[in-house]
Amino acid sequence: MEKNSFQGCYEDQPTNISELADVLSSQADFDYTIEQFDSGNTKVLDATDMTLRERNLILAYSNAGLTKQLQRNEPELLRKLTYNLHESLKSYDEKHSKYRSLWWEIDKFTSCEVPGALKFRDLVESYTKVPMHEAKTVFDNLSLTIITRDILAFDKWSEMSIVAEYIANRSLYGERLQHHHYGSLLNPSKMDVLQTSHEIASTTDLDLDMLKRVKQKIVRSNFGSLDRLVRSPIASITGTAGKYVHGYLRFDLHFDDNGNEILVQDKDYAVMNISHELHHATSAQSRYGAGIQETTCGLSIGAKGGAQGVSVNEAMTSYLTMLTTNPENEKSTDLDIYKKYSYPVASLAMSMLHERYLAGHHQYFATLFNAYYGDIKSKDELQEALSVYYSLESEVLKDFFETNQ
Repeated sequence: MEKNSFQGCYEDQPTNISELADVLSSQADFDYTIEQFDSGNTKVLDATDMTLRERNLILAYSNAGLTKQLQRNEPELLRKLTYNLHESLKSYDEKHSKYRSLWWEIDKFTSCEVPGALKFRDLVESYTKVPMHEAKTVFDNLSLTIITRDILAFDKWSEMSIVAEYIANRSLYGERLQHHHYGSLLNPSKMDVLQTSHEIASTTDLDLDMLKRVKQKIVRSNFGSLDRLVRSPIASITGTAGKYVHGYLRFDLHFDDNGNEILVQDKDYAVMNISHELHHATSAQSRYGAGIQETTCGLSIGAKGGAQGVSVNEAMTSYLTMLTTNPENEKSTDLDIYKKYSYPVASLAMSMLHERYLAGHHQYFATLFNAYYGDIKSKDELQEALSVYYSLESEVLKDFFETNQ
């Protein structure tokens, strides 16, 4: 009986390759992500699910000093952002409070002269009657929670506009911070990623429309908001060096933190991580599902926790990253070389699959590579290729443990 369920070494739960192949092979709107980005309707990866269009609108009012007009003309937007911030923060326990993180952030951003932070700090101090830097130590987590929830009440338009201005400016600050440290690496990395995709596509007969979308998406891809409140950008906490969120063409590059300052990634490491997230951005992305909209990204479907195909998707992404940044390692089967990249076991398995394809043994790599960009000619062929990949990954992992016993 044909095996349909595999659990890759980077997956929280088994992947049903029949279901995965079925969803990836179904009709999809691969232009949706690009259209949403161009219309400003993609999110900027902040705590409030704010879109680029919304951020630009708030900043336009704020920069022109038209706060009253913002309150009068955009009440639903103010209510939405305030509510979403409240929802992002409301989890509370005695050891950790996101409200305390917000207060720390406001104080820090005020010293960095982030527009909107001073207004928010003054608003908080009008409630606490003590300076912000003292309030952070005077009040316990429960008190911070109660005070902040009162500030984020939904019936105070003047306060909601202060919150919205702060939200928009903190998002822009996080994006610009990444550009300050890594912006000079972004465009060269885009060119290298595009070249890698084109070179391999020329050998796999990738559909030209899919290849065109690769360029369209990579041109648009940009940094996100680097938001501390919803997804920590500290590498030692997340265990990852970067994060791409399906469907938004935006990613964050994580920092290290010694407690006093952020520590930026060195150039080679940053280029590797930018390339990895850019490859994710260029892959096929669409939405599916009835009622609840799930997402596909490359060779994976669904969100964290219920995702399918994580290992094979990260295998392709990490292997393409290696070809982009260190092409001389293309034919290496030394796992130690792959350990400098994300998902080493998976990327080595994908490398071995590619080598066998180039040697003329089979078409499985080409099937997976083309599917990564949305070009799927046969569901059955895709399912077979997925089965071969997962079996090979299992063999690589087994060899690794036997060698290191």
